[in-house]
Amino acid sequence: MSSGLRVRVRRHRTALILTAFVLAVVAISVVAGQRPGNTVPLDPENAGPDGARALARVLERHDVDVTVARGAAALESQSVTEGTTVVVTSTEQLGESTLSRLRDHASAGDVVLVDPPGWLTTSLTTPPTRVRIPQHVSGACADPEFSDLAIRTEEALAFDGPGCFGHTEGSLLVSPAAGLTLWGAGQALSNEQVVRADNAAVALRLVGGGSALVWYVPDARDLTAGDALPLSETLPDWILPGLWVLALSGLALVGWRIRRLGALAVEPIPVVVKAVETTLARGRLYQRAGDRGHAAVALRTASLHRLARRLRTGSHDPEDVVAAVVALTGRESGDVGRLLSPHSAAPPRTDRELIHLAGQLATLEEEVRHA
Repeated sequence: MSSGLRVRVRRHRTALILTAFVLAVVAISVVAGQRPGNTVPLDPENAGPDGARALARVLERHDVDVTVARGAAALESQSVTEGTTVVVTSTEQLGESTLSRLRDHASAGDVVLVDPPGWLTTSLTTPPTRVRIPQHVSGACADPEFSDLAIRTEEALAFDGPGCFGHTEGSLLVSPAAGLTLWGAGQALSNEQVVRADNAAVALRLVGGGSALVWYVPDARDLTAGDALPLSETLPDWILPGLWVLALSGLALVGWRIRRLGALAVEPIPVVVKAVETTLARGRLYQRAGDRGHAAVALRTASLHRLARRLRTGSHDPEDVVAAVVALTGRESGDVGRLLSPHSAAPPRTDRELIHLAGQLATLEEEVRHA
């Protein structure tokens, strides 16, 4: 890499980093948007690791009539009678209105809510607690369908109260009301984890015990204006870690920008103008403008400063310099004062008078230099 290119890269480093970040985000979004098929977690048509197509196929092979209802209207078009089980995944898409419609329409059957959010179960039981599952969890309950089984999953929701698959924080399976079951180990139904331990057997007994199964996938578009979902339930799971990453990145950027800049770098001055050239140029301007007064003031001021420096008066005050010159040369105080005071004497009226003044000042400086 050439030196010029390195300089340009360093100069525009921040812009290049931001551009690369934006391009990476766009590329990830494009790749994610091109993923084929259904990607909704625990959806019966999702063949991915977090989908539930395997469970739906197993249920069909066990002669369970599986009907997928997407949205409240599709659910209400299905007949729910005694012996029909309605399993609800994507429960975070439910609202007060759609939950009420679900309970009314499926009152004759059994409803299984998978991983229901805390606000959804407030009227039924205390909000669940998300727990880690380090090992197998045994059914160990009074229900003979689950008492001899054990599940294995990474994490789950534990509900307060008696139930099956007990955890230190509660039970993973509870029935807070007749015909209603809350199941907190939704991961056990996924394609990736349904084959672990007794997960498949638990899933079959949980949702396949009836003669028909309606798999209800709620649609957020069915919510009404009165459905006020908590913000934490509407945001994706990655939003909080993402905000932390952005905050830490911002702090790192601030720390990078306010770091010590190091020693000053000496750069070549574009133009160097000698003092004599500046003086001559100013003199030409005065000459062109015919401003002999400013020219005389400049001459007297320059002589005053040179004499003060040579006589070491410690100041450029005209009175101090005049007294020092008189003491050294023996000249008359009034003559020296009229000659050196920049603003006390009348300005020259002609060029000849200006030249005469310059000669007098030069003579005075010579006398001081040789005294």
